[in-house]
Amino acid sequence: MKTRSLQSKLFFAYISLACLILFSFAVFFYAFVSRQLKQSQISAMNTLNSSFQTQVDSAIRNLDAVSVNINYSNQSKTILDNSFMSISRAVMWGRSLYRNIQRFIVFQMTINVAACLIVLIGAFLGTESPLTVTQMLWVNLIMDTFAALALASLPPDERVMQDPPRKTTDHIITRPMGRNILGVGILFVAFLFGLLQYFKHADITSLTQFSLSGYFRSYLDFSAPEHELTGYELSLFFTIFVLLQFWNMFNAKAFNTHQSAFARMGASIGGFGLVALLILAGQYLIVTFGGKMFNVVPLSWTDWGLIFAGTSLVLWFGELARAFTPDKSGARS
Repeated sequence: MKTRSLQSKLFFAYISLACLILFSFAVFFYAFVSRQLKQSQISAMNTLNSSFQTQVDSAIRNLDAVSVNINYSNQSKTILDNSFMSISRAVMWGRSLYRNIQRFIVFQMTINVAACLIVLIGAFLGTESPLTVTQMLWVNLIMDTFAALALASLPPDERVMQDPPRKTTDHIITRPMGRNILGVGILFVAFLFGLLQYFKHADITSLTQFSLSGYFRSYLDFSAPEHELTGYELSLFFTIFVLLQFWNMFNAKAFNTHQSAFARMGASIGGFGLVALLILAGQYLIVTFGGKMFNVVPLSWTDWGLIFAGTSLVLWFGELARAFTPDKSGARS
């Protein structure tokens, strides 16, 4: 028993160290991307100013060839030239890519907050780790690879041209992003903590046995658990955790757009939609056939349906928040 307890403590220490390394990498990634974006922005603005000035000078020298109206009295300049449209398109792609990076950071950092805290809480409670190493690897694959493919493949949006220019001193993580990351991450942790507490004091063999009153009654019950977490309970917890992040990926897609997560879905079905299907298919295959490698057991179709419908509330609450949150920028319509 002492050997098992020692192994459990070493395992929790390893998971905590892994989470710390992961968080450090995320911070380093943020600093690196922020610096690179600032440098790219300065370079792009210099190039844009140079190109703009070149077009003006060329237009002044060729007033008969190019229709240009330069009115210095009211400081307005109108350039009728195809290359200016190319510059505008480049700016649109740059702004859209910047917004996609912000969406990815929102999604990634939210998972980081939820995964790290829930593993640490499990260690402090003295229970078996709710997420194993192989399960964490799958979560990291969703967080890093699949999310990057899904959110980076979103098509450019012409509405970004209505946004005011950013300052070179602006951070890539804005205050709304920080509130979203911490707020959603802590809500996930609070819900998953309650789920762990409930599983500790109830022998669950199907989600049809779930009791909301029992969930709240056991939330702050720190007495000795009645039994160790079963394989089925751990499989339920793992699947619920992943599908919470799955639906939150849709919220990240719609972050800072004041539109539904399903807006322009047809244009992104080949990228975002395909990755979403891959995540669902991968989760089903892991839980059904992962066995001892992932420390899971197959779930019933009833539980799959309940988890899918229950965790989708993350998306529907996000839709309600976007529907009733006014657009303070005044630029979007």
